[in-house]
Parts: sequence; C-alpha cells; structure tokens
Amino acid sequence: MVPVFDAMQAFMFAVRPPAPDGVILDINMPGGTGIEALKRLKSSLNTALILVIILSGSTDAEMPQKVKTLGADEFLRKPVDQGALFAALDKVLPRR
Repeated sequence: MVPVFDAMQAFMFAVRPPAPDGVILDINMPGGTGIEALKRLKSSLNTALILVIILSGSTDAEMPQKVKTLGADEFLRKPVDQGALFAALDKVLPRR
C-alpha cells in the first residue's frame, strides 16, 4: 500500500510501472475529485484495468450507481468499517 495525498498524485502513481492492483479513492480529494481521478484511470489503456474502490461521506443515494457506471468496482460510505473495506478488497482483487 502506498498512500498518496491528492487525486493527481493517485493517477500519476497508477501510471508508473508496476501498476497497482487497486486504488482506493475518496470523492473529495485535494488536487481534483476522486471522480475525476476515476475517469482518468478508466479512460487510459494503461490504467483501465486497475481496480478502484470509491469512499465517500456523501448521502446522495445515487452516488454508488454513479461511480459504478464510471467504472468503480466498489463504493463504500464513510466512515468505513474496516471489515467492510477488507470484504470489498476480497471481492474485487480475486478478479485479477
């Protein structure tokens, strides 16, 4: 696991080899939103297959479907329970 501090840094880390197995993004991040980072990741041939989990404190009932339509593999509401995060990781990582 490599922590990054903003959306642009997350994308820049993901495009460097070796590509990460997955990326966890928050909707609200400095340097751009997690949605912007998700769109960039999914639009690049080099990063389109990277698994993405989105975290958000948003109460928007449509947000989970919105980010999944954009290519996110999972959506978790904050505060995130550690067990729920590990379950989401177990769910998406075996696909690779």
